Amino acid sequence: MRFRHSLENFRGLAILFVILSHFTSFHALGSVGNYVYFIVTEATSWFVFLSGYLFYHIESSRFQYAGYLAKKIKYVITPYLILSLPAIAVGLYLKQEELIGISRSAYVAWSLIVGGYVVGPMWFIPMIAIFYVVSPVFNRLARSSMIYPIAALGMVVSVFSFRPVNNLNPFFAFLSYFGFYLLGIVFAICVGKTDRIKDSGKTLFLALPAVGVFLVTLWLYQDLPRYRLGFIDGLGLFNMRQLGKLSLLIALFFLFDKYFDQKNRFLAYFAEISFGLFFIHGFFLILFARLSYLNFKLSPLMNFCAELAIVMGCSLITVYLVKRALHKRSRYVIGC
Repeated sequence: MRFRHSLENFRGLAILFVILSHFTSFHALGSVGNYVYFIVTEATSWFVFLSGYLFYHIESSRFQYAGYLAKKIKYVITPYLILSLPAIAVGLYLKQEELIGISRSAYVAWSLIVGGYVVGPMWFIPMIAIFYVVSPVFNRLARSSMIYPIAALGMVVSVFSFRPVNNLNPFFAFLSYFGFYLLGIVFAICVGKTDRIKDSGKTLFLALPAVGVFLVTLWLYQDLPRYRLGFIDGLGLFNMRQLGKLSLLIALFFLFDKYFDQKNRFLAYFAEISFGLFFIHGFFLILFARLSYLNFKLSPLMNFCAELAIVMGCSLITVYLVKRALHKRSRYVIGC
């Protein structure tokens, strides 16, 4: 099984886009900020795609449910539980359970189930945990020709649906991203065919139309009204951002496979610490939001630079310090 630097580089780019998509300072940059925001938003779809790809690429020949689940509990669920404790403590201190109308113990359980109520990005873990739990279904499906029509149907659902409101329903989020996970499995199954495309010189033939579709969605999205839809309300409605992210995914996958299948120290490092950055950056988003209330009267560009320094810079420093302090045990705390 050949190590694919193209996937590693793509993963590094994906975590950068995920973090940038959470920046609030984009919205004050005018039309330029709107265009850049559309480019980076919904990179979660790429992460789910890569999870599906790597599931088949790594686990297909040796899949053992108990061992697979134990590994995910140790390196994903355990950090989630540890880092959820301070977030839940803050919620209890602010008496958020009273706003929801539930008891304190129910608030703790509910926060762990939905994730992200205090630290927004945490919603991803309960959702991806569902993929882990039903992995035997994916493993069996990957060995059947039914994977192709089901993946196509899943992608239709992904492009014609929206995330649940405030990302507070992991089951609806699972359904919304289901298609991208299956698409990742399909690409891994068809690795021989994608390698032949790369070797035959047809990469640009596939990538350029996908870039074209993305540019069209980028242009059309700017004139769409901005309103928030939940999964149920938005089911069956066209999601321009997801189509854009799908087309850019296809383009970058083939372009990286052809031209970027060698080690890149910058993206490789971000890929290596991707889960750590994911877990940590949400806390610094909260810090930046609190600092924003102080009204330092920065220009929009300076405000973006400040958010970049605080969220990205402090997240990188924190992950580095935790890894230096805990060494291999850091995987149990920050996932990397």
